[in-house]
Amino acid sequence: MVKNGGVLSSIDPENGEVIHRTRIRNFSGDNFASPMAADNKIYIVNSPGRVAVVTAERQWETLQVNNLGEPAWATPAIVDGTILVRTETTLWAFRLSE
Repeated sequence: MVKNGGVLSSIDPENGEVIHRTRIRNFSGDNFASPMAADNKIYIVNSPGRVAVVTAERQWETLQVNNLGEPAWATPAIVDGTILVRTETTLWAFRLSE
């Protein structure tokens, strides 16, 4: 779960207990988009247009925070191995180069 201000929590699904909760570094702002998971990572977009990439683990770690430079409210999508992120005026496509 992610809260406004970039506070990310991992929760034990069996008993609802918080496993790990901390603020994602360099990720302040409101969150309207849902987190999205792929390739053992979680991608989170906030309204100022930052994209956080964290490990999909119980004790998650921040791998990277990127600034797209304009507001974003939409949940990222994956199509054929490409991550799509919609900002206010741009549709970004991120893919590993081969």
